[in-house]
Amino acid sequence: MLAPRIAVVNPYGSVAGACSGDFHVYRHARARENERLAKMETDEKTRVEVEEWAKRKMAEDEELESKQAKKRKKRQKQKEAKMMKRKGAFKNDVEEAGEGKWGEKKSAEAEEDEFAYVAGEAERAMSVR
Repeated sequence: MLAPRIAVVNPYGSVAGACSGDFHVYRHARARENERLAKMETDEKTRVEVEEWAKRKMAEDEELESKQAKKRKKRQKQKEAKMMKRKGAFKNDVEEAGEGKWGEKKSAEAEEDEFAYVAGEAERAMSVR
């Protein structure tokens, strides 16, 4: 919205003076007034453009921040999953539920045998003698 023009009372007119130099005084005053009005319009236009730019920038920043937050959350979730995997939490959770490495159900015998010591071939041969 442009600022309303303010009328400046200008006592000069093209036939205001009696001598030939008064027209040039009028011409310069008119040029100053036109320059002042043009500057007011450009200042207003610049102000409006800056406000629109600031609004667009704020909207873009909010959108960028929301995207970054979403990606940050995803990275954090992946990082936590990686740490849990390193600690073996996933493996233990699955085994505690009674499932094997590939998700199949373990029998009671398999659970007992899993932790039992089994001698190798050489040790069996020595114990037979």
